[in-house]
Amino acid sequence: MFQPPEELDLDHQSVESGYALWSRTYDEMLTDTVDGDILRAFLKELPDLNGKSVLDFGCGTGRNIQWLQEHGAHVNAVGVDISKDMLSHARQKNIYEQLFEESLPELNQEFDLVLSVLTACHVEDLTELYAYFWKHLKAGGHIVLVDMHPHMFHVGKGTYVPVEDRKIYIQNYVHEINAHIKAGNACACNLLSIEESFVPAEWASKSTNYGDLTGHPLGVGYLWQK
Repeated sequence: MFQPPEELDLDHQSVESGYALWSRTYDEMLTDTVDGDILRAFLKELPDLNGKSVLDFGCGTGRNIQWLQEHGAHVNAVGVDISKDMLSHARQKNIYEQLFEESLPELNQEFDLVLSVLTACHVEDLTELYAYFWKHLKAGGHIVLVDMHPHMFHVGKGTYVPVEDRKIYIQNYVHEINAHIKAGNACACNLLSIEESFVPAEWASKSTNYGDLTGHPLGVGYLWQK
């Protein structure tokens, strides 16, 4: 488990309690700085997603499916998340066929695409995670997984969120790139592509206490096929 630098004055939260607090401002605060470039690159490699079935794992408020819609991919989505507060926002958007408030629900369905964006950093066991994705994927289907780049944790950056008059830390796990590859290979997944995103100057200027992180690896994405 990632441990933030001791000198940071952070209110430590579990995933459930942290996202309950963040859910109030999540859609207003979060941009696609970490995942947007990665997802755009993968969209070019994926077949046409219109009308396809998607399992949005760690769906949160629904931003991932909204992002797909905004980029021309109108899918039939099922969402999974452990945060009832995040799911309440997703439910109001009416973009999911079903929503499940569980960590690994048993679903009687296989999907064309399993999408997991910035969720793996809150999950300890990657092998179990990839096995779950594999189980719910159609033959020939794809997995798109975007994680925080391990480099960010190595320089002291975790999921730190300003909430009202304090800053919270939501529990993270650090997954090296080779850990993802091993977990995917254990399921006999075929790795098609790896993409990275990088810290833009405007983002780095907000985190000057870590030094100038401009150009440092920020996110990493994996495109797999069954």
